[in-house]
Amino acid sequence: MVDGVAMPLAAARLAMTDDGVARGDGAFETIGVWDGALFRLDDHLGRLSASLAASALPAADIELIATEARDLVTGTLGDAALRIYVTGSGTRVLTLAPQPVRPDPNVLSLQPGPWISPRDGYAAAGAKTMSYGPNMVATRRARAAGADDALLYSVPDRHVLEGPTFGVLFVARGVVHVPSEDLGIVPSISRRTLIEIALAHGLDVLHGAWPVDVLADADELIVSSSIRDAIAVQRVDGWTFDRTHPVRDMLSRELGRRRRSGSGSAASS
Repeated sequence: MVDGVAMPLAAARLAMTDDGVARGDGAFETIGVWDGALFRLDDHLGRLSASLAASALPAADIELIATEARDLVTGTLGDAALRIYVTGSGTRVLTLAPQPVRPDPNVLSLQPGPWISPRDGYAAAGAKTMSYGPNMVATRRARAAGADDALLYSVPDRHVLEGPTFGVLFVARGVVHVPSEDLGIVPSISRRTLIEIALAHGLDVLHGAWPVDVLADADELIVSSSIRDAIAVQRVDGWTFDRTHPVRDMLSRELGRRRRSGSGSAASS
C-alpha cells in the first residue's frame, strides 16, 4: 500500500528522487502479525511518531496509518510481518509479507557502533530511521568473522548496546541486565515486552551501562525483535554461555503466549 493505494507488493514503486530512496531519509517500523493479529500496534506507531520528531520530519497521520494497517491485515490468518515506512518526502508505504525465514543469531561478533551513542545532544539518537547502512555493514563484518551477526558496542566506552536488527539483554546471577536507552539505542518494543514478562515473574531487572567484558560472567545473553522469538545466544567472540537458559525459556514461552493470545494486540499498548 503506497499512500493509501493497495497493490501487490511486487508492483509497488517509489521514485528514485524520493528522499527515502535517494537519501535513506525517513522512519520505519516492523510489526509482528501473529495468527492474523497485529502485536502492540499502538506502541509501534508511538515510536514511529517519536522517530519522525527526532529526525525533524513532519508528523505523520498516525490514525490513518493505523486504519491502513488494520485494513491490510484483514483476512490474514497466519503469521506475517507488517512494515510501515514514512519517507522524508512524505510518502507513506505499508507492506505485508510472510515473516522471513533466517537462522537464529546464535553466535555474535563484537563490532563497534560509533553512530549509536549520542554526542553533544544529537537529537536523532535512538530513532528508528531508514538509514540502516552502518547496521548492515556491522552484520557483514560479523559474518566475515565467522559469526551469525553483530553485537554492537559504544565507542570509546565499549558498553554493550544492541544488535543491528535486535534488542539485547543478559542475565547474571539471576538479575536481568538491560542496556539503557540513554546509550542511544533504539527503544526496542520486543525487549520492553520481555522486561514486562520478567518483572511479572518476580525477576529483578536492572537498567544501566555495562562494558562488554561483563559478558564473561553472564549466564545468558538473550536477543529479540518484533518478528523473532527470544533467542539464547551461544557465544560472543571467545565467551560462551550456559547450555541451559531457564530465563530465556520462560521469556520465550510467555512471549509466544502473549503474541498469540491477543495480549498487546492492535488496540492495546
